[in-house]
Amino acid sequence: MYQEPPGFICLLPNDVYQSVVSKGSTVAEAVDNSDVKLQAHLRSSGDDTPIVFFVKGLLIKAVHVVKARPSNIGQKSRE
Repeated sequence: MYQEPPGFICLLPNDVYQSVVSKGSTVAEAVDNSDVKLQAHLRSSGDDTPIVFFVKGLLIKAVHVVKARPSNIGQKSRE
């Protein structure tokens, strides 16, 4: 995220040809626009583009973090 007056730029760079760049007048607007552009890129790209590899890597890391956390579901407190 970069501030470039009068607004903000959200950049997901992977190479010169395939980057996701979005702009907004606020941080939230730039992030929302980035989300829309990233989803469009993922729908229209092949499975072997750098951005697809990057997103898949983030999702794999997120799954490992969630699996590593202990679950308190169904456990009663002993207090």
